[in-house]
Amino acid sequence: MGKLQHVVALALPAQGHLNALMRFCKLLVDHDEAFLVTFVDIDLIHNRVQNVHNGDGGDAQQPAGDGDQPASQEPEPRIRRAHVSVPGIDLSKDFNFSFRDLFEALRPMGPALIHLIRSLHPPVTCLLSDFTITVPTQDVADQLAIPRIVLYPFCASRFLLLHYAAQGELFSMDKVSRAFATASTGKEVFHTTLPGLPTLYNIDLPHFKHVKDDSLYVWNLSVQSLKICNTRAHTIVVNSFNELEASAFIALSKCCEVPIYGIGPWIETLHKECATNLWREDEACMTWLDQQPASSVLYVSFGSITVLSQAQFDEILDGLLSSEQHFLWAFRPGLVEDATCSSTPTYVMSKSHSKGFVVDWAPQVKVLAHPSIGGFLTHCGWNSVTESIAHGVPMLCWPYFADQPLNARCIVDEWKLGLRFEFSEGNASFIKRGEVERGVRLLMEGVEGRVARKNVTILKEACLERLLPNGSSYKNLKALIASLTLSHT
Repeated sequence: MGKLQHVVALALPAQGHLNALMRFCKLLVDHDEAFLVTFVDIDLIHNRVQNVHNGDGGDAQQPAGDGDQPASQEPEPRIRRAHVSVPGIDLSKDFNFSFRDLFEALRPMGPALIHLIRSLHPPVTCLLSDFTITVPTQDVADQLAIPRIVLYPFCASRFLLLHYAAQGELFSMDKVSRAFATASTGKEVFHTTLPGLPTLYNIDLPHFKHVKDDSLYVWNLSVQSLKICNTRAHTIVVNSFNELEASAFIALSKCCEVPIYGIGPWIETLHKECATNLWREDEACMTWLDQQPASSVLYVSFGSITVLSQAQFDEILDGLLSSEQHFLWAFRPGLVEDATCSSTPTYVMSKSHSKGFVVDWAPQVKVLAHPSIGGFLTHCGWNSVTESIAHGVPMLCWPYFADQPLNARCIVDEWKLGLRFEFSEGNASFIKRGEVERGVRLLMEGVEGRVARKNVTILKEACLERLLPNGSSYKNLKALIASLTLSHT
C-alpha cells in the first residue's frame, strides 16, 4: 500500500452528479487501499438522503462531519460522509428551479468547505470535485495547496464541444447564441466538420431551458470553468471509456493542457452505506419483471429533472398504450407539471390493463440488468446512457436538456445504439402519440431495433472489459493514481 491519500469529494447537488461521484469514489477505494474518501453533501442533500434511507427501512447513517466535528468512520471505513451549509438553495419543489440560481448560490461555498477540510483527520491530500462547481472548488484547492481532480460526469464528446467553444476558432459563442434562436424544426445544421464529433444540428447543442432559459449563462460559465481546469487543475476524469468515444478522446488529447483520463463508465449499484438516492427505490417492480417474457418490456424513465406538460404526457401515454408493448415506467413525483388526476401513476396503471407497471423511482441498474427488459425510452442523461450500454439495452431517445440532446445524437448517428423520434413540424421538442407508438414498435419489434440491440450487445462486452487489467479504464485509473502519488511526494 502506498502513502495514504485522503480525498474530499464534492458533487453538484443533483441526482445524476451524486451517483457518478460516489461510484467513482467507490472505484478508488476498492482499487487501492491507500485511499480514504470524505464524501461531502450540502445540508439539504444530506438530510434528504438520510430521510430516504430511513424510509427504506434502514438505519440512518451518522453524519461524518458538519464543519465543526471530526468525521465518523462508520459504517464504511474508507468512505466517510460529511456535509456543509450552503444558503440560498430551495429543494422544496425538487429540481424545478433555475440552474443559474443554483450555480450562483454555490459560488460562496468556499469558506465553509475550507473550514470542513481543515477539521478533517488525517490531513486532506486531494480535492475531487464536479466540473460544474469548478469556480468555487478550484479556489479552495489552490488556497489549501492540494491538487484537484476534476470529475466530468458527462460524455467526452460534450467536453470536446466545450473545448472548441473556448478556443473560438471553429465556432464562436455568437454562433451558439444564434443556434438557440433557430432550433425550431430540428433540421438546422450547426457544424459538419468538428474533429472527433458527428455532424451536429442546432437542436443538439446542450441547452438549459428548464424553469428559465439559462442556456447562455451555463455555456459561459462552462467555458470559464474549462479554462480554469486547463490551467490550474491536476487532472480531469471523464465518465466514459476509449472504446466508446475513441475519436473524441483522441481530439481531446491534442487540446487539453492537463492530463485527461476516461475511467468510466461507473454503473455499479451503491450499497446503503454509500447511498445517494433522493427518492426511495421501489423494488416491487422487480417481482413484476420476473413474470414477463425475455426482452419484452420497455423501461421508461425521464430522470430526476425532466418536467412534462400535461399535453406531452397525454401523447406519450397514449402512444405507449397504442404500441401494445409491456412497459415499466419510473414515474417520479412532479414529473408532470400541474398534474391532474389523469396524470398520476395510479391512472397510468389503470389504463395499461396489466401491460404496464408504474413506480415512483426504480432501482435502475437492477432493472436494466433484468432479462425481461428489451428497450429503454430515455431522456438520455449520461448515467442512463452508460447503464443501458453496460447491460446491452437499446435506447429510444427523447432528450430534455443539458447534455442530453448531444448524447442522443451520438447514440443514434455515431454509435448506432438506438432510435429517436421525429418531432412535430415547427416544434423540435414535442412528440405526438402516433410517433411515440411508431418509435416504440420499431425499437421493440422492428429491424432498426434489432440492429441497435446487436450493436449495443457488442459494446457491452467492451464495457465489461474496461476495468480488467488490460482494459483502457483500468490503465487510466492506474495512471491517475500514479500521478497523485508523485504529487504527494
